[in-house]
Amino acid sequence: MAKYDNAKLVPRATPNESGGLYIDRQVTNLDAPGFLTANPASGDNIQIGVVPAGCKLVPHLCLLQVPVLDTNATSTVKYKVGSVATVGALAAEVTPGNNAASTVPSASFIVSAAGFGSPTDDVPIYLNLSAAVATQPAAGARGKVLFDLALRAWDSKFDV
Repeated sequence: MAKYDNAKLVPRATPNESGGLYIDRQVTNLDAPGFLTANPASGDNIQIGVVPAGCKLVPHLCLLQVPVLDTNATSTVKYKVGSVATVGALAAEVTPGNNAASTVPSASFIVSAAGFGSPTDDVPIYLNLSAAVATQPAAGARGKVLFDLALRAWDSKFDV
């Protein structure tokens, strides 16, 4: 099982304490030089986002777009979205369908009681491949993962 951290993935927008929401589009290029050293396999974690320190994710306002991960006529790939410790914390298992890209709309994200974020640390978000890929896209044709994260400032009165 491999873990691919995207060192270039940093938040662009940071909410302040005014209570405002920010949408931060985070892009993971699966073909970036040196990022994926091999074709992703079942059990691999690929970083697709990061919730900056001092922020809380508002999952039901997020949108995730994943390119074609399995080019086989009958796709076998499945994935979950969450942290390394809690693999399906944000989205339970998604099956993109045969040879198709997938979009995980805001209604599909799980709003967990514990929330997703930290007052002091960045919290990486991973795409966890939970089933094997039958046929990998060719190198240079893997595409980009687009993740629109809805963020708000951490509030110590309410957040745990």
